[in-house]
Amino acid sequence: MILTMPGLRPNNLSTYLAALGLVRIVAEQFDTSAKAWWDGTALCLDLGKEGLQDFLIDEYRPTPILSPWNGGSGYGVLDKTPRVALNTILSIGAERLASFVAADRVAVEVVGELGWFQMGIFRRTQSLPGADGGGITMQATRKLKLDEKANLIQRLRNRLSDEALAWLDAAVVLTLDSVSGKRKPVFPSLLGTGGNDGRYDFSTNFHQHLAEVMPDLGAQRVASRSWLDATVDGTPTSLTRATIGQFDAFAAGRPGEDSSLLNPWTFVLMIEGLVSFASAPVRKLGESGSRAAMSFTVNGSPAGPIPGSDFEEARGELWAPVWDCPLSVREVRHVFSSARTSWNGRTATSAAHMYAALRSSGIDRRVSRFSRFGLLKRNGDAHIAVLLDEVTARSAPGVELGIAIERRSQRFVRAEEVGRVKALKRAFGVASTSFYREVAAAELVQLLTRETELEAGVMLTQPGRDGVTGAGPRLSALEALPLLADRLDTPEYRVAAGLASVQLWHADVRWTMADLLLGRPAWTSGAHTMPAVVEGFGSRPLVRVLSDLLTWRLAHRADDSSSPRSDGGDLMAFAAATTPWQDVHRWVSGELDEKALMDALKAMLALDWGESVRLPGSSREVLPCAALAILQPFVRRNVSVNGTSDTGAVRGIEPDWPTLLAARRERTVLERAVRTLNRSSVYGRAGRVEEFSTVAASVPTSFPQGNRLAAALWVPTHPIPALRRVATLTSAQDQQAHPTSKENAS
Repeated sequence: MILTMPGLRPNNLSTYLAALGLVRIVAEQFDTSAKAWWDGTALCLDLGKEGLQDFLIDEYRPTPILSPWNGGSGYGVLDKTPRVALNTILSIGAERLASFVAADRVAVEVVGELGWFQMGIFRRTQSLPGADGGGITMQATRKLKLDEKANLIQRLRNRLSDEALAWLDAAVVLTLDSVSGKRKPVFPSLLGTGGNDGRYDFSTNFHQHLAEVMPDLGAQRVASRSWLDATVDGTPTSLTRATIGQFDAFAAGRPGEDSSLLNPWTFVLMIEGLVSFASAPVRKLGESGSRAAMSFTVNGSPAGPIPGSDFEEARGELWAPVWDCPLSVREVRHVFSSARTSWNGRTATSAAHMYAALRSSGIDRRVSRFSRFGLLKRNGDAHIAVLLDEVTARSAPGVELGIAIERRSQRFVRAEEVGRVKALKRAFGVASTSFYREVAAAELVQLLTRETELEAGVMLTQPGRDGVTGAGPRLSALEALPLLADRLDTPEYRVAAGLASVQLWHADVRWTMADLLLGRPAWTSGAHTMPAVVEGFGSRPLVRVLSDLLTWRLAHRADDSSSPRSDGGDLMAFAAATTPWQDVHRWVSGELDEKALMDALKAMLALDWGESVRLPGSSREVLPCAALAILQPFVRRNVSVNGTSDTGAVRGIEPDWPTLLAARRERTVLERAVRTLNRSSVYGRAGRVEEFSTVAASVPTSFPQGNRLAAALWVPTHPIPALRRVATLTSAQDQQAHPTSKENAS
């Protein structure tokens, strides 16, 4: 017999936990052969017998939910009202409540051995002399210290039955303090601070709601059945006024209200479901931020489809596993006890790594999807469970690219938060989460861009630079570009890739374009950290930054051991990517989107261009910029005055050209370049001299600003095609202006 229960939905934390509680009760007390799964948003149970509702009302044996370590749980001197609810359960004498009686007996014994002074809340009176000569009685309260609470919990663990230990293991975990070496309690975020949320104690409310659904405790059978039917079917019914805590954002009430409306059966099953998160795997998973690493719980993140605020407090997140195929109770129990959510060989502890685990087969294969809940402070001082996402588990090629990005960026994430660095760290975290959630080109570009911005922000200050020693290698461009293939179909990305792939030698050290624009972190402790050689990348126009970089480069050629400065210098020693000449000429002519180019360059700078990469060509017909075509052969010293590659015969960019270009003396530079070209040959690919004459080249009548020309010279491209077209066009124009004698005769 298959029961479909649309009221137990996985997209609401209270009903999801109630579903887990029902599955656990059915398996342990009603039908050990039962199987459970979700069909869309409805829980399904395959049972071998009928009468589940009657069993729950008349025979269900509730788990002993007791929290004597908390004030307000019924075990403190001031806990009169909570003790009344607990005594109601203990005094009935029903067989199905016997485990409660046994657990309470142990709790009372342990509390008595420690003394009321060491209880969660105690009363102390002190008489002080009054102004009239009389006395004033003062009362004070104190909560248990952590070591006192740890002592109490350890004693309980030693004596409670396995049935009663389930709640204790879900609510609190004992660990060793790394400083004092003493035991200390840590609390899984799902159960607040040890089974209570401020003054709201889960165990006491469980006792009170048991009395509303169990006829043994005085509940009305008709009302109990109505609430139970509404819980499993999702049908409307009258509710009771009570507080549900953090588990249901819709039932929590408005800020300032003391209570909300809830279904008692939903609450009872919800608490039973929380026991499924008992800490058997927690001791294996460890502790983070004074919180026990409960199964499927991670640190809170503001990133996601429903973003949070920078200042929003969060206890963490629960990623609730949902399975679409029938599982036996043993299999369900194994899903929660193994809690397999691994990424890069480690258990996921963040939202980003949970997404990565779901995209890389790092989860139990029986789990088909997760409901992501954030435990956020959104209702005054109360925490509320907010559904942040519903995530299907699927493999995503390219997800492994995040490993190299994280490995390098962790040094920058840990750097001192100076200036805008905190905001840059958050932006990087948001981008990381988005990439793992949807492994695609747009998300990878965003992540690479945020990585570059974070590095640039950290490297601006000396404390920041000092804090990033030993940053790992960047993500390989060869590995990243397949995912970015569609981006490289745009000229802005091809120009950016060429720029980012530039490398040069300076002071016997290889520098990448990222080193020049962002700075170079020290590889080892004690090594020298270098700031960016020019200022303003990301805040100044790119053409100005690259123009300044050209000036710096030619001014520091004397530090190199290559050709003499009188012969001119080259800009780069190596470029892994060659940009199509059409793209560079479109950029210098002002046809490209400057902002898109800057964003693309930030992303490309985050890659390692140590190996050659072939960029797609440009199919667009472009009229080359004559000024740029004339200057480009000098960038790599491809101009030879005698047709050979001898060192004394080649010519590069003359030392004063960058200064002249910056001073708007473009014509002077072009005149000198044309004179050299018209008596020289130009090398093409693989050192081959192109056999074409440049004697027809002349200084163009119009040309871009010098800064833009200087910036474009940094883009590695093959200079011959554009120069040939310019020379051909110049020659044709000259023929039209000065016809030959034969043509004149005709």
